[in-house]
Amino acid sequence: MSTILSFGEVLVDCLPEQNVIGGAPFNVAIHLKRFGHDVSFISKIADDEFGKMIYDFAKQEDIEKGISFDENHPTGYVTVEFEDNEPHYTIEEQKSWQYVTDTNIDENAEVYVYGSLALYFEQNQQTFLKHREALTDCLFVCDLNLRGDFYSKELISLCIDHCDVLKINEDEWGYLKELYKLSSDDEVTDFLKGKGIEKVIRTMSEKGAVVYWDQDKFEASTQLVPQDEFQDAIGAGDGFLASFLHTYLTTRDIQHSLEFALGFAANICRNAGAIPVEKTIY
Repeated sequence: MSTILSFGEVLVDCLPEQNVIGGAPFNVAIHLKRFGHDVSFISKIADDEFGKMIYDFAKQEDIEKGISFDENHPTGYVTVEFEDNEPHYTIEEQKSWQYVTDTNIDENAEVYVYGSLALYFEQNQQTFLKHREALTDCLFVCDLNLRGDFYSKELISLCIDHCDVLKINEDEWGYLKELYKLSSDDEVTDFLKGKGIEKVIRTMSEKGAVVYWDQDKFEASTQLVPQDEFQDAIGAGDGFLASFLHTYLTTRDIQHSLEFALGFAANICRNAGAIPVEKTIY
């Protein structure tokens, strides 16, 4: 199995009925660890109620060694509301995950996963760039996770300028078109190739997903979840990315990886929250 680093936010999702641990790179790390990979998660929490909740769970999952403690900022949380079964997040600032300083990383890591949300914050940008410079033989995977007002053209440029694999959803794909005045899907892929990105994972909700991998294109349909089995869509994209990476790293078969990822994301939607309590889907 592969050695993987995941960098970014970990926080508590405050849902209408309960609080659950979340954060896209944290979710990805948990999934990859459960799939059997050697995973370290790099983030920051505080010694408070939410921080203890996160650390205890991370320790239980054996990914806690990259988490450090912040004495100046509380553990992060977001408020989650649902609209047409889709989660909408209100993100709080001045939280510990926005000030990650740890640079003690495994320089033999094969994969490094990061997202745009964490890189919105200056301290995280500095730490990330140190990691990028140190990991010369590592596959950098970016989840372009545009949330609220926490992104800009400069941030998007930073993210795509430093990744080898870009994971992007349909809304973000459309935003790239608008931002860079691109009129077609081919123009988007040509633009990304001009940035050195020839591996793109594009999710399209109920339309399925497309993977552009070097000179090839792979497509698959969404595995729809019956309404009576659907719980919520929280973390479905994170589950998709983690399961795609897992399958690709173990088989190098892109089409199989894509189909497996869509199936795994569907199973996430059958569970409440981003991380299933039962581990049978792994």
